[in-house]
Amino acid sequence: MKTKTKERIIELYRGGLSSRKISKIVDFGKTAISSLIKCEGISRSNLEWTKDKKKMAKIYLKLSKDRKGKALPFHRKYKINLNLFKNLSNAFEAYLFGIIVTDGHVADRTISLMVSSVDKKWMSELAKILNIKLKTDNRGYPYLNLNSVDIVKTIKKLGVNTQKTRFPHKITIPKAWRDFMRGLIDGDGSIYLRNKKTITVCFGNTNKYLVDFVCKKMRKYGTKCNVLLVNSQKHQKKAKRPYVLPFYSVSCGGSSATKFLREIYYKNCFAIDRKIKKVKEIQ
Repeated sequence: MKTKTKERIIELYRGGLSSRKISKIVDFGKTAISSLIKCEGISRSNLEWTKDKKKMAKIYLKLSKDRKGKALPFHRKYKINLNLFKNLSNAFEAYLFGIIVTDGHVADRTISLMVSSVDKKWMSELAKILNIKLKTDNRGYPYLNLNSVDIVKTIKKLGVNTQKTRFPHKITIPKAWRDFMRGLIDGDGSIYLRNKKTITVCFGNTNKYLVDFVCKKMRKYGTKCNVLLVNSQKHQKKAKRPYVLPFYSVSCGGSSATKFLREIYYKNCFAIDRKIKKVKEIQ
């Protein structure tokens, strides 16, 4: 790397640009730029490009002690609700919690959600409500990342751990159980006509506590359903340490299923379009 290029990179970095943005300007990889900054021992103050330095200094000093993995409020590109999932009596948060429990992936600092291209419209609406950017992978699958250590800590307290499929925990059931249930059915449930006649709702998961909860609610609508241990699912067949998990399912049909669906898929509720359409068709 030439001396002039190094000086240019350092100047841009101190000016507040990220390694990714600098890489586009100087035509160098962001990894190489990050390595240069580290080798040169350059420290860029987080207060250089803020307007009210005194105010920002107070905030920075307050958060700097426990700042590992956290983005400061004035550096976030997208302003997300850091109190998400703290009020599970809220219909949307309870529904989203159900989606994360079934289809979401929880890491140390991020909650991710990916769906097929069929549900891209639904995912786009979800991203708008959460105020985060919707992305698409090379297969055309839409996904979103909810980056926040605070939100991850909150959701872990509710029983959703980083390896929720392999080591299922007891999940906290929200007060808005109808919306939570709709999230579960949208994630790991199915609605169909059995033998082209009988309306049927089915839910399956490796977390028996969740399946028991769904079964308990279904029984209130007159069905005599039971939790069944289906054929064990084999995950990571090609992995060095393959493991086998029990898979549980529950289903109800007929008039009980109709009443159950009317309860959770109420008018103007937020849900996956194809599931709402299916409910309307069979009722």
